[in-house]
Amino acid sequence: MLTAEAPAGGGLHVSQQLRKALPLVFLNEGAPYVLFRFVIALAAIGLLTLTCFRWIPVNAATVALLYVIVLVVISHLLGLAEAILASLVAGFCLNYFFLSPVLTFRIAAAQDCVSFGTFFLAAFVTTRLATRARKGEEEALAARS
Repeated sequence: MLTAEAPAGGGLHVSQQLRKALPLVFLNEGAPYVLFRFVIALAAIGLLTLTCFRWIPVNAATVALLYVIVLVVISHLLGLAEAILASLVAGFCLNYFFLSPVLTFRIAAAQDCVSFGTFFLAAFVTTRLATRARKGEEEALAARS
């Protein structure tokens, strides 16, 4: 059972439980494990892009919000570097697959330029905040121990 706070009985915090449920490759720091985390982050963006482009017709604003949600999860579970790379790839995917003209890196409308820039800003800010929140959570839990 996931708990919001560590109860007096010694239960685990939500992040600790999620990390314990994940394979150990997410927690190790060696070069192959870091590379694997980057691959997982890029695969999540790729899967969302494929799903929204091929199977579920949605507009660019919806895709951008879905990307931000995935980026927050990546930032929380994997780390800031993985989230920054994923946000760059997500921005390019948003431009290439969902902003007109589709399947080019050109942006035709000024409105789409604003959407593209806003997406990058929101993606970087939310990933940074999610990472900072995770670090604060880990520091608070370490201080309790």
